[in-house]
Amino acid sequence: MIKQIVEISTLAVAVLALVLSSVSYVRENERAETIAEREETRARAQVKPLLYIVERRYDAGYGVRLKNAGVGPAFITNAVFQKNGQKTHYLVNLFYGLEVEKWDDYVSLPSGAILEPGKSWDLVKLSSKDLKPQYLKFEKGIEFEIQYKDIYGNPMEVVKGTLSGE
Repeated sequence: MIKQIVEISTLAVAVLALVLSSVSYVRENERAETIAEREETRARAQVKPLLYIVERRYDAGYGVRLKNAGVGPAFITNAVFQKNGQKTHYLVNLFYGLEVEKWDDYVSLPSGAILEPGKSWDLVKLSSKDLKPQYLKFEKGIEFEIQYKDIYGNPMEVVKGTLSGE
């Protein structure tokens, strides 16, 4: 009889050890998943782009600049500029009729363009003081919408707004 009690006690201890081991294993896996999720979130934050548009006004000229103030590259997926029903990916197209001999700089934003962190592009740039009033008139009311994603392919918040022309 004592032998049976010892065997049952041994069996109970073994079952209890198995249950505790299983619970510990499940908890450890949950903790590892939580840590992995935190690390992934941290890694994504360390390469997140942040685009914004700046209407440039300075003594030597004026223009519109796209800047990446984030810490990761911005992969442009779509960029549209529009005014009076005319849509384009090339902002300079909306200045048709402005008699400019030569723009200082301008770029288009095709899908797939990559803007590195800390860098900027002059979407249009002009330094002719004589054309400033006409330029500002053309710029006023241009709507823009720029879609982009981070290095992991995650869509970022759309950059959109209307240029003031002021």
